Amino acid sequence: MPDGRNQGPDTAKSEAAGRPLGREAILAIIDSALAARTAGHEVAHFFAPRAKFRIAGEPSLYGDFPAGPGEAVPTVADLMRRVSFDSCERIDAVVDGNRAACRWIIHFSIDGGAAATTEVCDLWTFDDEGRIAELVQFVDSALLVRMLG
Repeated sequence: MPDGRNQGPDTAKSEAAGRPLGREAILAIIDSALAARTAGHEVAHFFAPRAKFRIAGEPSLYGDFPAGPGEAVPTVADLMRRVSFDSCERIDAVVDGNRAACRWIIHFSIDGGAAATTEVCDLWTFDDEGRIAELVQFVDSALLVRMLG
């Protein structure tokens, strides 16, 4: 997986040169974004203005945990302050036009607590510039609630 600092929507956009993004360009952006996130690097540049983020499910279960729905950049920044990724491996992906669905195995911890491993599914939507317009995450809600204590 790339380190997340050198690949982003600008690289994909220049490679696409006005053409719709293809499967490989979209997956490169996603892999770079997750690599940056795993390394604790800034990820705001991956998102389009007014991009949306949410963790699917009933947000009241999570208390003050930043599950959205809301603007992606501040919500994801809050999430990154609370959740550390030790590793993140993409195990499957489907790309259809400007949308992608990816499954991940993530080893993580919340607020410095005990680590856990889980499977996550993300639904990504990209704008014409190769930036994330919407990200919806499906997580193990029972595990998340348990880890939040």
